[in-house]
Amino acid sequence: MKKKHTAMVHKSGKLFTADDVGRYVGAVAEEFRGYVKAVAEQYRGLNKRLDHVETTLNSHTEMIGQIMSDVQEMKNDLKQKVDRTEFARLEKRVVMLERARPHS
Repeated sequence: MKKKHTAMVHKSGKLFTADDVGRYVGAVAEEFRGYVKAVAEQYRGLNKRLDHVETTLNSHTEMIGQIMSDVQEMKNDLKQKVDRTEFARLEKRVVMLERARPHS
């Protein structure tokens, strides 16, 4: 059976054969492959950048955890210290006790 060649008519009135249409579709497909390849390369690049950002974020999360732990330790240490008001009261008591004590 012989291949039937049909012609297509463009709106401009030009006549295109199936071979013409096939070449055109092939050219469009090749151009499309180029676009897909470019998008894939950009995706790979973005993936690498995202991996780097994720690594940095994990590192910062660890550092923040350590800082929080250090701050908690400092808060606990500060709770054990005498505040200024209490220190001033104690200082006055010591002065009063020293004055009241007989000197030898």
